[in-house]
Amino acid sequence: LPWFAFSEGLTQAATAVINQPNLVKKVVFPLNLLPLVPGLSSFLESTLGLMVLIAFVVFFQQTLHPTLLLLPLVWLTQLLLTCGLGYATAGLTVFIRDIPQTLTVLLNLWFYATPIIYPAELIPQPFKPWVFWLNPLAAIAQMYRDAILVGEISHWGEWAVATAVSAGICMGGFCLYQKLKSAFADVL
Repeated sequence: LPWFAFSEGLTQAATAVINQPNLVKKVVFPLNLLPLVPGLSSFLESTLGLMVLIAFVVFFQQTLHPTLLLLPLVWLTQLLLTCGLGYATAGLTVFIRDIPQTLTVLLNLWFYATPIIYPAELIPQPFKPWVFWLNPLAAIAQMYRDAILVGEISHWGEWAVATAVSAGICMGGFCLYQKLKSAFADVL
């Protein structure tokens, strides 16, 4: 569920500006909202799916883990990463129209580099630190598993690094978008 929210929000944000040329050319419209809306809407859809998942876990395990209270912190990390990359790709797509197609290929590769469909225990020990420290989504996915399914958090350090990286990506993506925003109307 978190991966679908991330990939869907990012792919929709990448084309948010070029799909709305009429709004871009209006002086009074806040252009900062265009890449933000797809990320937030996919995030809300994912939240509804997570509530159903939590209900199934409670039904089958007959327990409600207190670690569920940490989910808003994990959501924040995921949202920062999605919005930051969404801002960057939306701004760059105005000038380089092949980014959405390239992004689809990169997301497919990123999906298999993230322990989502396979457990993290299958990653060979020498590569495990690299996967968790360099791939913020690996830590985010593991935090979701720990909080919802296991009830015990075992990746605090990786999650903290993922949060810092996601915040940096969000600030960098937003700054890039702000820098490119003034030329959107001319190019579109």
